[in-house]
Amino acid sequence: MYPQWAWPLVAALSVIAVPVRAGAQAQVAVGVDASVGGARGAGGEFFDRRFAAARLAAHARVPLLRGVGFVAEVGYEWFGFVSGHKAICYPNPRGGCLPPFPAVGGPAALVGVSIEPTRAAELRAAIGTAAYNINDTRLGAIVGHVDAAFYPTAGFGFVGGARSIAIPRYQGDRLTVTQWFIGVRLRQRRSRP
Repeated sequence: MYPQWAWPLVAALSVIAVPVRAGAQAQVAVGVDASVGGARGAGGEFFDRRFAAARLAAHARVPLLRGVGFVAEVGYEWFGFVSGHKAICYPNPRGGCLPPFPAVGGPAALVGVSIEPTRAAELRAAIGTAAYNINDTRLGAIVGHVDAAFYPTAGFGFVGGARSIAIPRYQGDRLTVTQWFIGVRLRQRRSRP
């Protein structure tokens, strides 16, 4: 009925619609992130495991307590190479040449907690799933995310953080990607609950 990658997106968006406080209308604040960075892959028999990363995401935050909120995020991320590889054969123990670590890209959906100790700072931790495309093969993954943002103005901030991605099975191997990123965050201006 739905494509394989659609269920995490539908689940994250559905959670936003659930009331979090009885008898009170929760104020949902929305925002977007755009970030770039680097990543390192592990697992499998590959060479050239360091590559570029980019991410574009939309998120919604529902306040739970003063300074603490529930956050849901949907986005698209890409991990790959900016340029080609040298024509060098690194011997593969199984015969032939080692391929480079595969480029990874696809949609991701996460849910977690957001802490705002002040109006100018935000810390987030989230976990979720992704449906990545690797060499024309769609694979599920588990994504862990932490970030910190600083807002010089109410609606614009700088964000930095890290993601850990586990792809349970690709060509018989478990792959992991560790990403670091920096970027910008635009958010709806809101008053504290």
